[in-house]
Amino acid sequence: MANPTLSAFLTAEHRHLDTLLDQAGNTGCGDDGQAFMALHAALTRHLGIEEQILFEPFERRMGEHGPIAVMRAEHEQIRVLLARTAQERSCRSSAAFQAALDALKTAVGRHEAKEENVLYPTLDQLFAAEVDEFLEALEAMAGVQY
Repeated sequence: MANPTLSAFLTAEHRHLDTLLDQAGNTGCGDDGQAFMALHAALTRHLGIEEQILFEPFERRMGEHGPIAVMRAEHEQIRVLLARTAQERSCRSSAAFQAALDALKTAVGRHEAKEENVLYPTLDQLFAAEVDEFLEALEAMAGVQY
């Protein structure tokens, strides 16, 4: 990466999650569930990386009542929707699974937009001097390099 930023890394993560969301929606009853399991693992991991690596340092510098409180609440909402989608995944009703997945996609999309347009640029400014340390931690936890 020529000029690595937290925004670039995390936005690449979002595009990967978007791809997994689309793949999960293209599966039907009788599939082995690998697409949804990949989505579940990647989304859970992504939420965890943000919370464990980024949110706490941000709050130490900016306080607990800023955008991170909103992001934490949205992460919890996404986890609830992910769990609901997993329950519907059993294919008792493909319509119920698709409705749950659509609600998850909508919540994730709105959340990503807030992060990419507000939070990530702020993180880039706040942690410009420590970007290499943060990226190393993100890559280690994510298990990938973008």
